[in-house]
Amino acid sequence: MEKRWVFHLSPEGEIVVAARTVATDLEKASALAAPDAARIMQRLFPGGDRWGEPDRRRALADMADVAAPEARWLSDEALRKLALRRVGPHGQLVVVREETHLPPCGSGPPPVVHPDIQPETRPAPAEPATVAAPAAAAAPAPAPKPRPPRSHSAGHAKAHDGSSDWSGDSSKWSQEKKVLSMHPNLRPKVQAVVAALQKRGFQAKIFFAWRSVAVQLEIFKKGHTKVKFSFHNAQKKDGTPNAYAADIIDGRYAWSANAEKAGFWKALGEEAHAQGLYWGGDWKTFRDWAHVQLVENSQLGRVKKESGL
Repeated sequence: MEKRWVFHLSPEGEIVVAARTVATDLEKASALAAPDAARIMQRLFPGGDRWGEPDRRRALADMADVAAPEARWLSDEALRKLALRRVGPHGQLVVVREETHLPPCGSGPPPVVHPDIQPETRPAPAEPATVAAPAAAAAPAPAPKPRPPRSHSAGHAKAHDGSSDWSGDSSKWSQEKKVLSMHPNLRPKVQAVVAALQKRGFQAKIFFAWRSVAVQLEIFKKGHTKVKFSFHNAQKKDGTPNAYAADIIDGRYAWSANAEKAGFWKALGEEAHAQGLYWGGDWKTFRDWAHVQLVENSQLGRVKKESGL
């Protein structure tokens, strides 16, 4: 019996139905509520013909956990009802709408103030975007107690280089730590962008590099992004952060209208292009002015798969 099925609906895009036993943490967290799942199932299996389309009917029987001989004597509607009893965020089946056709991040069109950060009330020295050498400690810190590895999808993880704990609010990490949380190919490019903007008189800094899937889902629920997995959530197979994206702001303006008035977004786009990065301000339907990423949007599915999510 199959455990995972992928369908395509217009305009929803890719629909995944998976047994909870094989669903990823992201799929479980993103599962549609029962009423929404029922509407999707109705469209996937409209019924009307007792025997139905063979492959799709066979999938429906598997979802309903009905063996083929018994399924032959049940209508599509009866099988769908049995399958729906097993569907839901906490059921034996999860239904997920994969919105891979949308930009992989997003904080909304300007001029808006991002809900998770306000402009600084007074100018502050720009934080360097380079990774500083560790300072000598007066006394060695006590060795941490060993902990079993945990997935970053829950938002709590231990760095595997032995130097950093990747838990907590990643927007409040130091600039150096944010740089370390990026894909190695992205780090020098983002550092160059930040340095160039600082030379132009801006107080540029990284707001988000890597962020957990848990944080991504909270932002999604608030309506400030269109996707449940973004390039910010990329990680290695062992759970180490490996972000393919960063959000860069001027600390004085954040996402306020003053950022556009001061020409910060325009300058960010120019410097991002100079480094060969993709800039969210170029997107036509959902502009993300602070966002830069290493690869084009079509690579999001590959990055998600490589992240084990």
